[in-house]
Amino acid sequence: MFKSQFLNNFTITRLASRIIINANEPSLGLQTVLIIDYTTGKILEQQQATLIEGEVCLEEIQASSILGIYQGQLQKYLIVCKKCELVAQVLKQKYYRIQSVGFIGFQIVLDKKMHYDEYGQIQSIKDYLSNHFYFSLNGNPAQPLQNCYKNNYRDFSEFLWNNHLTNKFQDYDIQPQWYCKMIQGYVGQFQSKLGNEQIKYILISRKCRYQSGTRFHHRGINDDGYVANYVATEFIIMVKNFCLSHVIYRGSVPTFWKQKGITGKVKITRNELLCEHAYLKHFNDLQECYKNISCINLMGENTSENILNESFQSLVDKNQIDGVILKRIDFHKICKNEKFKSIDNCIRKSDEESILFDCFAINTLNQQQIISMQQGAYRVNCLDCLDRTNAYQSRLCLRITDLILTKYQVNHDLDLLFMIEDTKACEFLNQYRVIWAENGDAISQLYCGTNATTSEFTKKGKTTFKGFITHNFASIGRLFNQTFIDSTKNQIIESYLYGIQNQRSSLQTYLSSQVKSYCKFQKYKLFALTWNVNGNLMYNLQNDVLQFHQDYIPDFIVISLQEIQQYKAHKMIGQNQDIVNEWIKSIDSSININGNQFCLVQQENLVGMLILIYSKVSLVQLISKISTDKIKTGLEGHAGNKGACLIRFQIKDSEITICNCHLASGNNKNKRRIESLEEIHEKAFKNQMKSIDLSDYTLLMGDLNFRLKSNQTQILDLIQQQKEFNQKGNLRQAEQCIIKLQQSDQVYEAKAKYPLQEYQEACITFLPTYKLNVNHTYQTKKQEQIPSYCDRIFIKTNEQALIKQLFYKSIDRFESDHLPVIAMFIIDVKTIDKEKEANLIKEFTQKSHQLEEEENILEEQQKDEKSTQQNNTKQENKKGIFQQFKDKFLK
Repeated sequence: MFKSQFLNNFTITRLASRIIINANEPSLGLQTVLIIDYTTGKILEQQQATLIEGEVCLEEIQASSILGIYQGQLQKYLIVCKKCELVAQVLKQKYYRIQSVGFIGFQIVLDKKMHYDEYGQIQSIKDYLSNHFYFSLNGNPAQPLQNCYKNNYRDFSEFLWNNHLTNKFQDYDIQPQWYCKMIQGYVGQFQSKLGNEQIKYILISRKCRYQSGTRFHHRGINDDGYVANYVATEFIIMVKNFCLSHVIYRGSVPTFWKQKGITGKVKITRNELLCEHAYLKHFNDLQECYKNISCINLMGENTSENILNESFQSLVDKNQIDGVILKRIDFHKICKNEKFKSIDNCIRKSDEESILFDCFAINTLNQQQIISMQQGAYRVNCLDCLDRTNAYQSRLCLRITDLILTKYQVNHDLDLLFMIEDTKACEFLNQYRVIWAENGDAISQLYCGTNATTSEFTKKGKTTFKGFITHNFASIGRLFNQTFIDSTKNQIIESYLYGIQNQRSSLQTYLSSQVKSYCKFQKYKLFALTWNVNGNLMYNLQNDVLQFHQDYIPDFIVISLQEIQQYKAHKMIGQNQDIVNEWIKSIDSSININGNQFCLVQQENLVGMLILIYSKVSLVQLISKISTDKIKTGLEGHAGNKGACLIRFQIKDSEITICNCHLASGNNKNKRRIESLEEIHEKAFKNQMKSIDLSDYTLLMGDLNFRLKSNQTQILDLIQQQKEFNQKGNLRQAEQCIIKLQQSDQVYEAKAKYPLQEYQEACITFLPTYKLNVNHTYQTKKQEQIPSYCDRIFIKTNEQALIKQLFYKSIDRFESDHLPVIAMFIIDVKTIDKEKEANLIKEFTQKSHQLEEEENILEEQQKDEKSTQQNNTKQENKKGIFQQFKDKFLK
C-alpha cells in the first residue's frame, strides 16, 4: 500500500560544539533555525545560524523527524527518525511507522571497542525503536479521535513514548513543530467495498508506556493505576460522508500479582486493602473518557487463573463503582480446539450494550458537526492479554462495526460476524482478518517476543497445518524468551524510558536540600526484628519477642528471619511455601492481640530467608510503590542459602528499603562478607534503574555473621565477668565488659568500606547472640567456636531524613542457636506539597539558565583577556628583539 521513504524534513549539521537543524518542509511552518549548544546545554531558535570562524562540519544528516534528546552514560544524544513508512491517514493526520533511527552524539562518535558498553546500549535502543513505533507530524497520535473534538484537552501522555525525550525542548519554549510525538503499538489501514459503499478502515493500537516491559517482568497493576500490557485500540471507519470511531481496551488483571518460573504459578503479592487505591485510580482514569466500562474476563478455572478471577471479582464487589461491571467468560472452555465461532453467541448477547456504548461520529463535510459520542468502552483481559484477547476483540469489534454501519445505513446483505471465517464471503472480511492478525502479532511481539499463537487462524479463517506449526513454534519461542531474552529486553526498555537514574542529579540534590520548605513531616514508630531461627518454627512470640508495651506500640513492623528451613542440598535453590505460611500464621496470631490490628503488607523470601512487612490496618493506605528483589551470593551466586531478600516501599512520600541478609559464615570469611554486602548493594533493584542508596531510610539487618577476633577463653571470661557485674548491680563495669567484647568485632573492618561505612548502628548493650545451647550457655566444644555478634540491625538515612532510636536489644529465647535482636525507630515521614515542589523546580531551572549565561559571559571575557595578554606578549617579544639588535649595533 505504502512504500518506505526518506522524508527529508530536516537537515542536521553536526559541528564540534553544536548541532544546527534546518527545516526543509514548508508545511511545518518553521521559519527559524534550531541550535543545540553542547557546552551550555541550551536549545535556541534563531532566524539564522551565524557561523563561527574555524567551524568545520563533522556530519550532515537528513531526518524525517526529531524524536528528542536521550541521556546516555557518556553523553547526550539527539535521536532522529531516518527512514519511515506512511501507514495510515485519518482525515488530515498522517501516521508514519519508524523503520530506522539515528543517535547523534553531542561530543564524540562512539567507537565499538573504546566505548563497548555505551555502544551496545545505544545499538539495542536503536533496534528497539525500529519496531512498532509510529509518529505523526501534524497531530497527537496518542489522542483518540473523539478527544480531538472535546473541550477538555488531554494529551494522553501515558501513550506517548518520547515525552521524556522532548522535555528539554519544552523547557526552552521551542515550537512543537520541531519535534514529533511517538506511540508504540500498531497502525494500519485498508480500503474495500462493502455492499455498494467504499469503506476506509483504520486500526490504531496505542500501548501504554507505564508498567510496560516483558511478560514475566510486568504483571498486574502499579500504584499509579496502570496495568501491564495496557493497550487502547481504536478502529476508525470512513464511509459516505461520515468518520466513525470506537475505542476498546485490553490490560492485565488490575490487582498486584506476579507469575514466575517455568510452571508460571500465579501469586497475589499484596493485601487486598493495598490494592484498592490503585484499582480505583485505574477505573477513574478509564471513566474520564467513557462513563460506562464493561470488563470482560476471559480466564478459565485452572488453579493459577482462578486465583486471579477471585481477586478481580472481590475487588469489584467490595469497591462498587457506578458504571463499571465485570463479566466472566471462560474462553478456553467455550472455544475448545480453536472453535472460535462458539464465542459469537456471547458477543451477540452484548449487542444491546454495544448499541448503548455507541461510537464517535462526525460529518466529514463539516468536521465541526459532531453527530454522536462514544459513551462506554469494553475492557478485555485474559492472563497475558494476548491470544484469547486478540481473538475476542477482533470478533467483538467486527460485531460493533456491523451495528455501527447499520445505524448509518451502510446497507449490505452479510452478517459479518457469522461470515468472519468464510474466506470467499467478501474482500472486506479478508482484509479485516489480516489487519487484526497483524495487530495481534505486534502487541504479542512487544510483550513476549513472538507472534500471536492465533494469528494464522485469524488471517485464514480456519485451522491449517501451517497454523498448527506456527502455534507450537510461538509457544516454544515464548518459553525460550522468558528464560533467556526477556530480562535483557526489559532492561533495554527501562534504560530507554528512565535513562541513568543511579546518579544523583543537581536538581535532586537541590530538592533534597530544600525538603523542609515543600514537605510536611509526621512521626511514625517502626519496629524491627531479626532472628536466625535455625530451622525452628516459633510460637507465642507475643510474650517476649513481639511484646509491645503501651508506649511502644509500633505503626509498622519489619520482621527479618534466616534459616526458616534447614539447608540441604536439594533445598538450596527453592523455598518451601508451607513453612512461610506457617510463620505468617504464627506472627499474625502474636501481633493481633489486645486490640492491636495489623495486616501483612508484603513478603519476600529466598530459600531460608524471609522478610515480612506489617502495617496497622488504619495506616495501610499510606503505603505504596512496593517492589521486591532477591540476590543470591551462595556458591558464587548460584545458590540462595546466602544472600539477601529486599522490599522497597513508600510511606506517603518517604521511601524505605528493608534488606534481610544472611552472609557467609566462618571466622576467616570476613572479606567474603564485605564483598557480598557490596554485591548486594550493587545488584539490588538493578532492573528498576534505581539504587537502594537513594532511599530515605534503609534498614540492613539479618545474620551478618561478623565474628569476634579473639581467642575463646578471653571472650568467655569477659562474658562471665559481665554477668557477675550485672547480678551485683555494678552496671558501669558490666558495660565496660561489653565495650571490651566489641573491640575485637570484625564489623569495624567492614565499616571502613562501602557500603557499611554509610550505615549507623546503635550502641550494643547486650551479650553476643551466637552460638548458644538450649540451656542458655554458649557452645564451646570446638576451639574455633567463639561467641559473636552475628545478628545486627543497621540503618542509613539520607541527608534530610530524621530518625530516633528508642531501643536496641536481644531477647532471651533459646530454641535457636541465635538470639533474636529487636529495635524500635521513630521515623519522620514526608508528604510533598506538589505545588511548592513545582515552584522550586521552576526556580531552580531559571537559576540554572541564569548561571549558565553568567558562566558563558565570564568564559568569553576570559577568552578576550587571554587573547589580549597573548597579543601584548607578542608585542613585548618583538620590542625585546629590536632593543637587543639596537644595543648590539650601538656597541
